[in-house]
Amino acid sequence: MGVFRQLQGGGGHRPLVELDINEAELKQIVRDLERLFPADDIKVRKTVRGAMRSALRPTLEKLQEIVPSRKYWKATLRGENKGKPGQLNRSLALINGKNIRKKMPAVYVGPRVKGSYSKADTSGFYMYFLEYGYFNKILGKSFAPRRYFDKAKAATEQQVYGDIIPKLKATIARRFKKKGL
Repeated sequence: MGVFRQLQGGGGHRPLVELDINEAELKQIVRDLERLFPADDIKVRKTVRGAMRSALRPTLEKLQEIVPSRKYWKATLRGENKGKPGQLNRSLALINGKNIRKKMPAVYVGPRVKGSYSKADTSGFYMYFLEYGYFNKILGKSFAPRRYFDKAKAATEQQVYGDIIPKLKATIARRFKKKGL
């Protein structure tokens, strides 16, 4: 067996996915990407990001299945209607992480809270409170964390690990065929 390298996120956060890859296989993929796009880092990052997004799709689907969805409008304590039924499920998506020059891309699974999802009736900002728990000062009680992300990760972890390299290879093969190489 070859040497394995552990790939994981940085920045002081616990990574959602840690991946062991055969180093020879990783070098072959890098050589193929360099041959496919000799002077274009942006296209390499887009190719890798596309493979990551397709491999993480089962995690997103499992998360949408686990997260409960309201079937009715919910009135707040002040009597206003806030949030559409099923709003959190609709806000869950695969989100592209910001790229720093010369860094490989990141793809996140979670609620969208920016852009058209920044309004109160479309945002999934409250996923944080469901995930980690919170204390409601008005009601005077605390709500336990539900850990939906951990459940989705545990259910689809092996599938994501098994899919990421084959999907990246398939994407590279498709690009080679398109270019005629």
